[in-house]
Amino acid sequence: MGHKRIMSMGQPNPSCLVLTRNDRSILPPLILCSRLLIMVYTERINRELLEFDSISTTSGDANNNTELVSFSLRSVLAATGSFSVKNKLGEGGFGPVYKV
Repeated sequence: MGHKRIMSMGQPNPSCLVLTRNDRSILPPLILCSRLLIMVYTERINRELLEFDSISTTSGDANNNTELVSFSLRSVLAATGSFSVKNKLGEGGFGPVYKV
């Protein structure tokens, strides 16, 4: 047999949201707290962005030095002891690392 759905005008619809007086008294403080949390969060993000900007502008002077430093093979050989194993500190991502 088929399923019949019977709806009565007098029965409440459980999917309908009804706010009672107690619920309505909770909403304004809840909205206020939500707004305060959003304000605190955005203020913190803005402060972090300003700190990042100040760090990048203060270190910007170092970026103005565009002169390329080059070393002759003779000076590198002298500094590393002709790439002596005794002067080798280890291996890095770009190759061996020597102490000077």
